[in-house]
Amino acid sequence: MNKNLESVMGTLIGEQLSAVTFVQDYLQLHFDGPCLTGYLFPVVRVAGDGFQLGESGYRDALCRLIGEAIENVVMQPDQEFCLVFVTGSSITFSLKEEDRNGPEAIMIQDANKETWNV
Repeated sequence: MNKNLESVMGTLIGEQLSAVTFVQDYLQLHFDGPCLTGYLFPVVRVAGDGFQLGESGYRDALCRLIGEAIENVVMQPDQEFCLVFVTGSSITFSLKEEDRNGPEAIMIQDANKETWNV
């Protein structure tokens, strides 16, 4: 079965963030099955505060979202990909060409190990 990206984004809704893995120049957000790899670091918003890589509290803000469920996934092509949590917190990846380190900004792998690049 060949799912499109929109249906894969829908599979993230209701999933809880179970782990955040920091790798040298990218990060992975693990859910109970799916995994999202960000090839650039996202902006994190928690309790009304925004955090970017390099700012004090950035990693703590990401890790504070562990255990929270996704309420919505919003993608604006060539602009941003945003995970919105039930608490109102969010993780937003830029999809702008000038912000990318390579041809894709994120990769989503579903529970069946199928992958989609954005």
